[in-house]
Amino acid sequence: MEQNTHKKDVETFFIDYLNNKEINLELKNALEYSFISDGKMFRSLLLFHLLEDFNLNYKDFLEFGCAIEMIHTYSLIHDDLPAMDDDDMRRGKATVHKKFSEHIAILTGDGLLTHAFEIVAQSELEANKKIEIIKLMTDCAGFNYGMINGQVLDMENNQNLTLEQLENIHIQKTSRLIELPIQIALILAGKEDYFKEMKTIAYKIGLLYQIQDDYLDKYGKSYELGKPLNSDQKNNKFTYASYLNQTDHLIKISKLMDQILISTIDLPKFHNQIKKIDERTK
Repeated sequence: MEQNTHKKDVETFFIDYLNNKEINLELKNALEYSFISDGKMFRSLLLFHLLEDFNLNYKDFLEFGCAIEMIHTYSLIHDDLPAMDDDDMRRGKATVHKKFSEHIAILTGDGLLTHAFEIVAQSELEANKKIEIIKLMTDCAGFNYGMINGQVLDMENNQNLTLEQLENIHIQKTSRLIELPIQIALILAGKEDYFKEMKTIAYKIGLLYQIQDDYLDKYGKSYELGKPLNSDQKNNKFTYASYLNQTDHLIKISKLMDQILISTIDLPKFHNQIKKIDERTK
């Protein structure tokens, strides 16, 4: 129930933001369609629960959760495009380019990314912290060992990758957008001394998420994932499932989860949110 409340608050913030803008109707419909979904908003929940562990009210920082989810949603829209992974389904419904059109999907993603920065810039946070967060958003989502660079490497993924190369791709493609809400929470709470420690945890969470995704893509159920299985195989991508049999795959997931949970035991709300990742492969 608490998770649904956090999610609803972010969705309401986003819709209110859109309603105060002059937007083409089809574009506005696509923005709402992509953002309001069955997704868990895991990244903003990491932000909110970490803030709560630092005795801050997450409702005072909804704009930052919204900005994070806008960046993530943009990445999914572009990832689904025919030039990228060419997926027809996302979260149990048609991808944006299938529901609307390819040009609307591209521009919806562009709009989400662009306005994520405006939302942070318009916040009432002191200027130096805003600048720090905006730089962090660029760093995590960009091409300097960030998500965009990881996406490029993923598109060039072939059957000759080493495990180290595969992990390098996923640290950039997945872990950096997990790092973003965690580091933003530290900035908002004045806990910058924990940057290095929490960055390591963020990288592990991102790898865990990706290793689980690879497992579910091969062994999961399409109706639960909201998209077809074996999409990586269809795109000839090298994944953790290429290295590990089903049993070893689950063992790797379990060991990595244990490491993360031990590292976060002193952050109870954040810790409990991480535990929910485990439910994906149960």
